[in-house]
Amino acid sequence: MAPTGTLQSDGLTNTVSVGRLPIVTQIQHISAEIYENSLATQDCFYKLPFEITISGHSIEVPEGVPEAFSHLPPSFGRGALYYQPKSESVFMQPLIMYTLDAEVRTPGISTSGIAISSRVSREVPLIPIRPASPPLDIKDFPREYQLKLARNLRKRFRYRPLGTIEVSTSEPQPLNLASRYPRPFTTVPIQLSFTELTRYKKIPAHPCNWKLCIRTTIISKTFYSVLPLFKYGQPTTRLAKVSSTMSLNVSHESDELRSPRDTFWSLTHKDGHAIWTAGINVPVHVPKRIPPTFLSALAGRRYSVRVEIDVVNLSHFPLVLETPLQVIFNPQDRTEEHGEEQSSSEASSVSEPPGACAEDDFLNTGSPPPEYYRRC
Repeated sequence: MAPTGTLQSDGLTNTVSVGRLPIVTQIQHISAEIYENSLATQDCFYKLPFEITISGHSIEVPEGVPEAFSHLPPSFGRGALYYQPKSESVFMQPLIMYTLDAEVRTPGISTSGIAISSRVSREVPLIPIRPASPPLDIKDFPREYQLKLARNLRKRFRYRPLGTIEVSTSEPQPLNLASRYPRPFTTVPIQLSFTELTRYKKIPAHPCNWKLCIRTTIISKTFYSVLPLFKYGQPTTRLAKVSSTMSLNVSHESDELRSPRDTFWSLTHKDGHAIWTAGINVPVHVPKRIPPTFLSALAGRRYSVRVEIDVVNLSHFPLVLETPLQVIFNPQDRTEEHGEEQSSSEASSVSEPPGACAEDDFLNTGSPPPEYYRRC
C-alpha cells in the first residue's frame, strides 16, 4: 500500500512532482481448495479476504524533526489549480492519495520461462486514527491568534464610554470527526467582563439588558511547499507570506450566527466600579467530509475558530477573537458525547456558505472493500 503525493505545477509546462512511498507489504498464500465455481463459464474463482493494519508512525523523518511529521497524513485533495496573484504563478493544490496494489503469482512457469503473475491497483480513502495532541502554543504563531481583547462601550459613536468590555477565549476541546452526530461539533468557551466607568440614569448600561450576536467561522489553512516543511519548524501564516517556497490557501469551512437567549451575569464591585462577568459556551460545527488536522513533509492543514461578538444597539469597535482548533478522527475518544448538544436552544440562525468544502469531499465511505479474484 502506498501514498502518492502531487505537489506543484510550474504553471507553464503543467508538470507535477509526484512522490510514491510504500508503507506496508503483506503476503498471503491461496489454498487450492478454496474457490468458487461459475456454472455459466465452467470457471472457478478464488476469493481472498484480507485485513491490513497500518502504523500511525509509518514515515521516517530525520532526527530532531517534530513527531507530528512522522504521522501518516489523511487522503487529501484540493483539485483545482491555485493562482497566486503576488507572483502571477499557477500551482497545483496538494494531493495525497493512497493506492492498494495487489499482485498474484503462480508457482508454475510459463512457456516463456517467466513466472505467471497478474497485478491490479485501486485507490482507497484513508483517515489515520490518532488521539488529540496537546493544545497549541500560540507564542510560536505571532499575530495569528487573538485570545483576549478589550474595547470601550458607548451608546453612540461620539458619546462618553459607558464602560469597558473585555472578551477572552481559549482553545476548545478537539473536534472529533468520528462523532455520532451528523455534523461533528465542539464548544468554544467565551468569557465576558464589563466594567462600568460612569452611570447614566436613562441609559440601560447593565449587561442584563443586552442582546448579543455571536458569529463563529471555522477557518482552514492549507500549507504546501516545494521544500520539506519541517525545515521551517511549524509553518505559520507570517512565514508563508514571505517565503518563495511555501504557499498558503485559506478558506472558510462553516459560518454560524447565534443569539444567546439566557446569559447569566454576576456582579462584583472593585475600586468603586461595578464589574459584570459572564461565561458562554458557543457550539461550532463542521461537515464530516473535511480532513483532520495534519502535518506532512510537503503539505499541512490547520484550523482555527474566529469569533465575532456584537452588542446590539451599542457602539464599539469590532470584538474579534481567533483561537486554534484541533480536528481529529478517533472513534475511541468521543469527548463531546458526555452531554447533549445545546445549540438548539441557543441558535437564532445557522448558515453555511454555498459550496463550502466542496473540493474537500475526499472520503467516499460508501465504497465497498476491495475483492480480488484469480481465475484457475
